[in-house]
Formats: sequence, C-alpha cells, structure tokens
Amino acid sequence: MMGGGRVGDPDRLPDAATMTALPTARGMALLGPLKQLRAQFGADAVAAALPTWGPELAAACATRLNKTDWYPYVAFVQLLEGAEREFGTGDFSLVSSLGEAAARTDLSGGAFSILRVLASPRHLIGSCERVWPRYYDHAGRMIAIAREPEETVLRILDFPTMARSHCRMMEGWMISAMAQLGAKVLPGGRETACVRDGAPYHEFRCQWTT
Repeated sequence: MMGGGRVGDPDRLPDAATMTALPTARGMALLGPLKQLRAQFGADAVAAALPTWGPELAAACATRLNKTDWYPYVAFVQLLEGAEREFGTGDFSLVSSLGEAAARTDLSGGAFSILRVLASPRHLIGSCERVWPRYYDHAGRMIAIAREPEETVLRILDFPTMARSHCRMMEGWMISAMAQLGAKVLPGGRETACVRDGAPYHEFRCQWTT
C-alpha cells in the first residue's frame, strides 16, 4: 500500500521558508497524531524529540495547541516527518498508521463522530469536499470522482506542495474512516497519482464491500 519516496528524499518537500507562507493545518490535524505517538511511544519520549523535528513545529508546540487554531502546514509536515525518522522505519508506514488512528478518533468521538451515526460509506466519500477544509486551508480541495464500491476515486486538486508523508497519512485515514462506517476496503487501496511524480493532482482509489 505504501507508495513513493522515503524520509529524506530530496524531491519530496519544499524548504520551510517556501511552505510557511502557503497552506495551514488546523490544530486538530496535529493533535491526533500527537495523541497516538504519546500512547505508542510515551509522552516523555515524544516531548524530548519533538523540538528537534523543525522550528515551525517547535514554535507551534511552545504553547498548548488549540484544535481550532490554524498553524503553518510545514509544522504539520515536520510532525509527520520527525515521527517517521524518530520512531518509524523511514518508509512512511508509521505515518500511515497515524492516519488510521486519527480516523478512529475523528469518527468515534472526535471532529466527525456524527458521521458514524448518520452516514454511510458513500455519504462519507461524497462529503469529502466539506471535510477537507475543516483540516486544511489554502491547501486545494478534495473532490469525489466516483463513490461506488467497485470504483471509488478521490482527488486533491490545486495542492502542489502536499508532502508525500501527508499522502501516506491520507491513505491510512481514508481506509480506516471507511472501516469505521462498516466498509471493508479491499487490498490495493492507495494513492494512484501524485503531483510529486508529475501528475496534475493527487488521486486515491479503492474498492470496498459492506
């Protein structure tokens, strides 16, 4: 399921100065991964390592993160990148698992828990354009191209600076979110097109059953 790039690939991420002025991530996008990292590796280990993962992240975490405030997107990427370097294997498998855990939190009492009660997998897929800006601003938009079990296609448009680590996290989040709503994503669900590889958009495809 994991595709493209490892931590440290030179073509993966623009420099921090370029990204800081571009997109932003809401605090809840950072708090979910942080909660999982602390549970998995210990709060003390995360607290000791986090300030070394990047200056924007260190500045954001210098005071208590607010789930509704906006932070530089580069700080969010530094969190994913730093966690993978510190605790992962470098292939973004840890980052994908952080996405899975974030979806479980979001749909079981977090930002989108109401969807678990009222929504179907198709409804979740169709609502992606409204869900995306709850997490990210000045970061393009997500649209559903197809939402049927035999072919589900989501695209993220107009977000050329989206980091590969974020792509891998979204793979984990999407598959886990579908599972929370009773769908089973079949093997092979993944990102099939990436701007980093020259595509005009980020595209995620899967098939699923209920």
